[in-house]
Amino acid sequence: MNRPEDARARRRTRSAVLGIPALLGVALGALALPSPANAVGAGTYAYATSASGVSVVDTATGTVAASITTANAAQTVVSPNGLRAYSIDYSAGTVAVIDTAQEAVVDTVALPDGSAPDAEALSPDGSKLYVADYYDSRVFVLDTATGSVSATIATGQYPDAIAATATHLYVADFGTDGSTDNISVVDVATNAVTSTIATPDAVATFAVVPGTNLMYAAGYDDSNLMVLDLSTNTMLRTQTDISGITALAVSPDGSRTYVATLHNGIYALDSVSGTLILSADAGQVGAGAGGVVDMSVASTGAIELGVNISGGSLVVGVAPTTLTASTTSTTLASMVDLSTGTIAPAPAGKADVQTKITGPTSGSTGKAYTYTETVKNAGPGVASKVGATFLVPPGASLVSASGSYTKIDTPIGRLVVWRTVPSMAASASSTYTVTLKFTGKGTKVLTGVAGSLSTPDPKLVNNLALATTKVK
Repeated sequence: MNRPEDARARRRTRSAVLGIPALLGVALGALALPSPANAVGAGTYAYATSASGVSVVDTATGTVAASITTANAAQTVVSPNGLRAYSIDYSAGTVAVIDTAQEAVVDTVALPDGSAPDAEALSPDGSKLYVADYYDSRVFVLDTATGSVSATIATGQYPDAIAATATHLYVADFGTDGSTDNISVVDVATNAVTSTIATPDAVATFAVVPGTNLMYAAGYDDSNLMVLDLSTNTMLRTQTDISGITALAVSPDGSRTYVATLHNGIYALDSVSGTLILSADAGQVGAGAGGVVDMSVASTGAIELGVNISGGSLVVGVAPTTLTASTTSTTLASMVDLSTGTIAPAPAGKADVQTKITGPTSGSTGKAYTYTETVKNAGPGVASKVGATFLVPPGASLVSASGSYTKIDTPIGRLVVWRTVPSMAASASSTYTVTLKFTGKGTKVLTGVAGSLSTPDPKLVNNLALATTKVK
């Protein structure tokens, strides 16, 4: 068996690599500023990779929201802040940089000649992208700020899986005859291999458990589950009670490790002890076509599964709280055929999004004052993709603002734009604060705008809020 080529073939069938981003919301059209086709929050989008590109899947509705064309995409990862996604092209030897708000490729990084990128991982802070070059036994370090290769790390033969922590990089080396199967441990401060972990089988996939020194790994041939101690770089144990493993994922708090298999089994383990908590059957959604081939866990804890089917992939979501031994394909939260992307969106209801500003009505120059913008959905329906902005007028400077936001300078003042709330239930509300320092006397008009980017609003007049402060 020609193991290197077989490994690459298997990698290409793993077409649904999922990322759960937290994207930056942008200004509403009421202020005549550009708004992206889909500005969303954590847990709303999954990025599914196939040979023809990247499908952006709305996990709330189970629909393909957008398709991004990239040639021969092998894997896609999303930055921690959700603003960028990176898709590797194993044929061209490139990395496509995707702006997730624009849902478009904004840059293409060419790797050194002859490269065959086969796996990638981002550093926890998103500043570095590590790309494994399968045939030339090396890993490239890309500076995500400049989009350039800043270093090259020599590894073992045929690096085929990769994971990154704040201090170390772990690279699965796929030996030609099984005698050199191991995991290379790289010190990211020096970009040098400091040790190797011998494994009984070539590792096809692995997952680091946050808050611990544990890593779960699955072998290529026998697919046994391996548990590694990263503090000593040794093998703790091998579990043989699960076979045909294709994907691993860990809950955000590290307490649970999920295992997916070729025969559609989903297993939940206690991450520390490895004890089997439950096993479920994901039904026949992938029968005869490879079963569950990839898996991710959203920041909300919801499990996202990728299933290889003819012509594309099926992305399905299920919350761990509803995952039971009787779970089947008919009870999974959403299913999307990426080969067509023609599933119609759910009919949109109506939601009355309204906003108001509260704060001091008088002040003095040179002093700081805090204002609160409250955004509420008065219903009757759920409001999707709710955005909020606050306009700082001339004669005032922005000291600070709550939460995650961006600043946009406009002809009529500085605009504070908060990240979009993906879904706001009827009667639910969000509050935002800004602290201003006034630099000039007179009456200052503060403006707030809020609304849904996708749900019809029957009463637009209350999407605008005005407040005045008399400054002496």
